[in-house]
Amino acid sequence: NCSDLEFGENLIVDSISLLNDADYQSSDAYALAVLPQFPLDLAPGAEHAFLVEFTPTVDRQIEEAVLLVASNDRYQPVARVEMRGSGTDDVCPVPIVGCTVADSGEAPTDELVVAPLDTVLCSAYGSTDGDGEVVGYRWALLDRPEGSAAEMDRAVGVETSFFVDIAGQYVVSLEVADDDGCWSPEPATAVITTGCACVMHVQLVWTTPGDPDELDTGEGAGADIDLHMRRDDGCWGDLELDCYADNPAPDWGVVGDPTDDPRLDVDDEDGAGPENVNLDEVENGRTYSVAVHYDDDHGFGESFATVRIWLFGELVYEARDQLLPALGSWWEVASVAWPSSTVTPVDLVHDGRPSCD
Repeated sequence: NCSDLEFGENLIVDSISLLNDADYQSSDAYALAVLPQFPLDLAPGAEHAFLVEFTPTVDRQIEEAVLLVASNDRYQPVARVEMRGSGTDDVCPVPIVGCTVADSGEAPTDELVVAPLDTVLCSAYGSTDGDGEVVGYRWALLDRPEGSAAEMDRAVGVETSFFVDIAGQYVVSLEVADDDGCWSPEPATAVITTGCACVMHVQLVWTTPGDPDELDTGEGAGADIDLHMRRDDGCWGDLELDCYADNPAPDWGVVGDPTDDPRLDVDDEDGAGPENVNLDEVENGRTYSVAVHYDDDHGFGESFATVRIWLFGELVYEARDQLLPALGSWWEVASVAWPSSTVTPVDLVHDGRPSCD
């Protein structure tokens, strides 16, 4: 009863039936079950459920019926509900999805752990149909980490792939159709978890409200924001002790040993990120500081940056949506001390480059 809760009237339902008369015959595929006792008295806002069963009688053919609801409604004393349905006795196809890192040679699986910047290849070759063959495929990326721009490279076909841009969890969905045109009733899914096997993984993503398409690429297509990670004995912009776009792989710790060196995997100059700095081994007694620099807005204006810090594969710190108001601004985010692995928030925004202290 959808009448006004305060001033409306009770709805009195006298009967519920299927239309069968000289002009129209409801299909025998429909039957009424679990009906209420009549008259049914419903106060304003009240409702009552009943069951209409549908048992298809003809394979893959539309069968129709009309439901009649008689009541004291002055505007519609007999409400008509048109029903259409179809069914088949075909065996439904079964989707089976398997994913692997492209060119890895590993067997596909529905639970996969990968590294950021890997390309994941997913296939539907294992899908089956008990009374025919699988001929249609529908792929979707049901879930991805916040800030990710990952997309399936194709929505149809027996194979698809996507680029893992940031750490987190991705969920791939697959539906399949058989040669009778029947789709699988439930999709199959694969869960892809991405992280870094390194000791430290620092990630930067950002949004720029003035950029109408943050996914387009090319020089000047978006805001250029840089991720920095420096050692405690260095300064921001130091070409030896600050890891960033101009110094993506400095030699820290033991000279010539790359395992204790940080590395910037991507310098995104046209918007949204991500940019990631990874460090496989840390120096005990050191503190590593993280900052963000608005290098060039390319005319798009203010941006909002998010930084996440993983230690030993676990997300331990997140600072979200920090306003970077203008070209040249800096955001000192946090520091990580070793061997305690203590994360200390800093969260300071500067008009220019911060001091070394």
